[in-house]
Amino acid sequence: MRNTFIIICLLLFNSNLFSQEFKLPEIFPSSPTAAELGKFGADPVNLSTGLPQIEIPLYTIQSGD
Repeated sequence: MRNTFIIICLLLFNSNLFSQEFKLPEIFPSSPTAAELGKFGADPVNLSTGLPQIEIPLYTIQSGD
């Protein structure tokens, strides 16, 4: 019984464990031209007509202060 237990323990604990070898991905900043491509879809678009929602404020009324 003791020999069987020792053999089972040796088989279980002899395996390679890789639980501590986690590497974080290397993140590089994008180039300025690639960053400008991200601004392409930043304009709000009306989902029903597909037209851009362009707003030009002519005058702002401030009340109170």
